[in-house]
Amino acid sequence: MNMKTKLAVAAIALAVGMVPAFAGKDDDTLRMAFEYPISTVDAYADYKPEIEMLSQMVFDRLVAFEEESGEYKPMLATSWEQVNETTWRFNLREDVSWHDGEPFTADDIVYTLNWIIAPETQVRQKSEMSWLAEAVMVDDHTVELKTNGLTANILSLLSSGGHILPEHIHGPLEDKAEFRNNLVGTGMYEVTELTSDGQLTLSENEDYAMASDYWPAPSIGTVQIRAVPDIGAQTAALMSGDLDFVRNARFEEAQAIASSPDYEVTLSQSIAYIYMMLDTDGQSGQEALADPRVRQALIKAVDRNAVQTSRTGGQEPSRTVDHLCWDFQIDCAYNTPIPAYDPEGAKALLEEAGYGDGFSVTIHTFNSVKDFAEVVGGYLSQVGVDVEIIGQTFAAFRKSQADEEFQILLAAWNGGKGPDSMLAFQPFFNSDARDLLNDPEVTEINKAISSMNTGEERASMVAQVLDASVGQGYMIPMSGIPIVFLHKAELEMNGNRMLPYTVYLNDFTWAE
Repeated sequence: MNMKTKLAVAAIALAVGMVPAFAGKDDDTLRMAFEYPISTVDAYADYKPEIEMLSQMVFDRLVAFEEESGEYKPMLATSWEQVNETTWRFNLREDVSWHDGEPFTADDIVYTLNWIIAPETQVRQKSEMSWLAEAVMVDDHTVELKTNGLTANILSLLSSGGHILPEHIHGPLEDKAEFRNNLVGTGMYEVTELTSDGQLTLSENEDYAMASDYWPAPSIGTVQIRAVPDIGAQTAALMSGDLDFVRNARFEEAQAIASSPDYEVTLSQSIAYIYMMLDTDGQSGQEALADPRVRQALIKAVDRNAVQTSRTGGQEPSRTVDHLCWDFQIDCAYNTPIPAYDPEGAKALLEEAGYGDGFSVTIHTFNSVKDFAEVVGGYLSQVGVDVEIIGQTFAAFRKSQADEEFQILLAAWNGGKGPDSMLAFQPFFNSDARDLLNDPEVTEINKAISSMNTGEERASMVAQVLDASVGQGYMIPMSGIPIVFLHKAELEMNGNRMLPYTVYLNDFTWAE
């Protein structure tokens, strides 16, 4: 902890004893903040982790995935079957209404999915629906999805995204951005106000039909969200009683504040992870990285456990990412573990490769995860590697990627945000700008996985891709992304949801 942080923590610890904590549960209203004004709750219009979370509160999907059982569960669909290699049939609920009282029907499914894949539609989720050729209405409560070929992860994709829009409202809009003025869904919360300056109020949908053990109804009646752009300002608002929790709180400060019985710290683990990717095909011109012994040395040089606990004061995460997919994801399999931390072994490999005196590399990274890159760079320097860390905005990062400037890349990835392991790693083995391995055999295996049904054969092919990644020293996960929640003691929460934001609004309850 540097001196500036120590002084800040000391000041906060003193303030904890001076500022009263106002009860938030008296009016059953959860008060929270995002770092930016809210423009919508529709993730098709604004694809951010926070908006994606809100979309799943206001709208619903066809199916859900229960992580505990590893099974797909009903949502808007009550049942489904694969009719043939290119047709899936879904039977729909008959007891669901939109927030404005209009009945939900197959028209809404057909409209939403066909709108996403229409040539004129420009939404980020379009690539996730590239498997879909057409959605067809069978009757008011039955739809068929026609695919472009045998596709293995349809249920995974439908469970992690693809929220359904109201055809009677969204369909007639010439400018789809106007949907923000009438955000009607079927979900457990409904929008009661979205102001021009980006403040949002949600109220519980008391007629919500899809509550279940795996998708419980909310226990808090009203949620108010406003923009507070700085974590420090959010922390001050929490302590003054204006907010009930802070997400992404600074760990040391949060621990100091939680010394008061009025506050608690909860660590949550996102499905997103930090990965390190090495230039294996020489596109950056760094000759040392062309030697697989050097790449293996760099992997052995880094203490991944230290990276994983660098944001949490050394506290172990609730779950660790041991490969390019999470163990709970379907068909996540591998035979080659990531090499253990071994600095002496790393030095020996560098000596063997002719780089005993070290060499220089650059690490490109996002500004938001630059602290992870600094930890990695520190370990590399201990084995004689001279590291320059280049923190970039996302736009600048993408340009560097297109210009093939990366020697070492350290970045965040959403982990596929779904239950199928393929979603977690497949984009990095497609022979495009993201693929710094460019191994034709691995690329072909990667493509084949997408058309295989889940099972032992598919898992063995997943293992071939992941084993190749480690064996060639291409790409390894460095850390999950721990999220520090600082909250009032009267607010209880569950975390570790399978989405980048890590929690849903129905994960919050008031303490008894």
